[in-house]
Amino acid sequence: MAPLQRHPWGFNYLRLRFLAFLLRALVYPGTRAKIRRQTMVEGVTCKRITVPSRDAGRSIVVDVYSPDHYDSTKPMPVMVNMHGSGFLFPMLGTDRRYCSTIAARTHSLVFDMDYRKAPEHPYPAAPQDLEDVVAHLLAHPRLYDAANIFLSGFSSGGTAVLPASAALGPVRIKGIVAIYARADGVRDYPRPQAQMGEGVPRTPWLSAFARECYFLPGVDRADARVSAQHAPAERFPAHVYLACGDADWIHGNMEAFVRKLQDAGHGDATFESIGREGHAFDKGRPGTASWAKAEKMYEAVAAMVNRAIRS
Repeated sequence: MAPLQRHPWGFNYLRLRFLAFLLRALVYPGTRAKIRRQTMVEGVTCKRITVPSRDAGRSIVVDVYSPDHYDSTKPMPVMVNMHGSGFLFPMLGTDRRYCSTIAARTHSLVFDMDYRKAPEHPYPAAPQDLEDVVAHLLAHPRLYDAANIFLSGFSSGGTAVLPASAALGPVRIKGIVAIYARADGVRDYPRPQAQMGEGVPRTPWLSAFARECYFLPGVDRADARVSAQHAPAERFPAHVYLACGDADWIHGNMEAFVRKLQDAGHGDATFESIGREGHAFDKGRPGTASWAKAEKMYEAVAAMVNRAIRS
């Protein structure tokens, strides 16, 4: 298999690498604090494993969340989750509370996967890692229920999950969850006017830098493999749940995508608008109103998964 294209060596690539190094160093303390706040719910165990990739000698790190006392002799439903990262930052573990909640409430396994980051590994490295994890699940039908595979993602993770679900198709993917993710990589939607409680305000220069790292020159962001908004509605799974704070700059982007599915006659496509919350609001401080809204959102995801499994 031919290796993926990378940024050509030169001044610009060295600039991207240097700035990425600085930004990662600056963000690292905050990331560790987020992970410490992400306490697991009771009745769930987390174990780190590796999954083989399509590349010889390379594997993918996955944190597997499993409900205590599950029957390992029967194939289990699985949700594969991709954390937010801007396709730039190493943030595996920042969705620990979410992953353990889904495992506990749905009696499913949750594969919280790591994936390659830019600029060292630009598009399509991250979605290929997701495809490899799904291929691993499908290759082991005695362990994993191939009829009940779900995808979920936060921020950039959700941005990767949405078009990947269309590429994999509704036969292989039962449902998708995307939280404050960008479905349309081309169009800018009106900025929300709501005041923000918790969350991260938009930093235009950082967004532009992340895109420069992730996309090689010439990548068409209107391609359905990049932007879910441009994929046929019938390619998406039967069960779709999206959520975003109404003070998040991505709010209109996600709302338009769900409206597209609903207009096409999709039977179970939900968009939940979270009042007065910004980007990554669920990663804030315990005990706050935002924390409680996040708990409610996670429970809504679990309800969708349970409904899908029963269907």
